[in-house]
Amino acid sequence: MNMMEASRQEGLSSDYALKDLGKEKKKKLPADASGPAAIPRKNGELVFETPWESRAFGIAVALSERGVYDWEEFRQGLIAEIGESERKNFPSGGTWNYYELWTTSLEKLLLEKGIVKKEEMAQRVAQVEATWKHDEKHHHYGSTF
Repeated sequence: MNMMEASRQEGLSSDYALKDLGKEKKKKLPADASGPAAIPRKNGELVFETPWESRAFGIAVALSERGVYDWEEFRQGLIAEIGESERKNFPSGGTWNYYELWTTSLEKLLLEKGIVKKEEMAQRVAQVEATWKHDEKHHHYGSTF
């Protein structure tokens, strides 16, 4: 069973298996129902306001599932990003977007671990943003024809 199937059947806090050199390992994907890194939900279901948010979520889960980093490592980075944002924005009445902090945390982790170089990240982000802007302008997403 892949991660997305497990999340639909049992919720994101369910166990999932990682293949490690041919051995099955049970790991817990700690997607807290509460706490500072809680994933936005409505009636128990994940909530994504825009397509890029679900893509960012999927990328982070897939990389962790493949063993690129430990989920707890990502989660702690996300908690730190949220805390920093709250310190900067809340005193002045500002707000923040959960998935913007999610992607910032993911980018920092990938850079810190040397998985991607800053220049590569900037180039790929620019390519993706251009594609998404084009898709939104021309409504390529959600097409039924």
